[in-house]
Amino acid sequence: MNLGGFSQGELAGVSEDFVSAVVDGAVPRPSTTDRHGYASVLATGSFPELRVLPERMRSVWLDAYVSSLVNRDITELMRLTDPARVSSVLRLLAANQAGELVRARLSKQTSIPESTLTSYISLLRSLYLIDELPPWTANLARREIGRPKVFLPDSALAMHLSGVTQGQLATNSEYFRQLLEGFVAAELRRQQSWSNADFRMYSYRNSNDREVDCLVELSDGRIIAIEVKASSTLRSSYFGHLAFLRDKLGDRFIAGIVLSTAQDPVPFGDRLWGMPVSALWELGATAD
Repeated sequence: MNLGGFSQGELAGVSEDFVSAVVDGAVPRPSTTDRHGYASVLATGSFPELRVLPERMRSVWLDAYVSSLVNRDITELMRLTDPARVSSVLRLLAANQAGELVRARLSKQTSIPESTLTSYISLLRSLYLIDELPPWTANLARREIGRPKVFLPDSALAMHLSGVTQGQLATNSEYFRQLLEGFVAAELRRQQSWSNADFRMYSYRNSNDREVDCLVELSDGRIIAIEVKASSTLRSSYFGHLAFLRDKLGDRFIAGIVLSTAQDPVPFGDRLWGMPVSALWELGATAD
């Protein structure tokens, strides 16, 4: 059973439903969380045990957690499994948090045949160590063909496996952005289980390399497009691919949102918004 870890709304004592709030046209508010605050959130993660442990002991706990799953649970699910190789695959996926799954490249990096690698990835998914965003296209028959994005649902685990500390996030902006993107996907995945909106989540990239980090598709086919940026300054260039999708989808397009570490929400034209990442659990939230 996938318990998913604590959501930020659960930790704040509020009921959050970001997708429903966007559909209902809720207006975002300024955030009190800055870049350093998000770095702390990412480093703490969602496991209940980590919230009461000092940073050094978090590493010890995470080592024990991964070791238990890889050396015991995975070998029970698939006997002819090399735990060291599975760990290697997991570390590479953590280092490429929220990146496209390119099996040929991963096979080359690990010297593991692609057929075996596919089995290992399936095992990691079965143990909820990784999750995926399948590719979205307007053609339903083609959605299984493209490359999914893979992310570790817990940001603290991704950081630990990548050897990145909270302090290093200040100088590693690209990995900070990758962590934020995975964090956003994980928060939406948790909310998916209780949201009033019936939705599915995808990644998007077309043949012209127009890319959007996360697409939320409602059951009626309407779309919310989300980009994630680590920057505390919103730029008009961040909205180019969202505007492209808006013009392509027409009335199916509900909103295009750039989630960033900027604290003030800003409208950027027709159905386009810049919002703080904290809008995920603050937009339209109600006290428990």
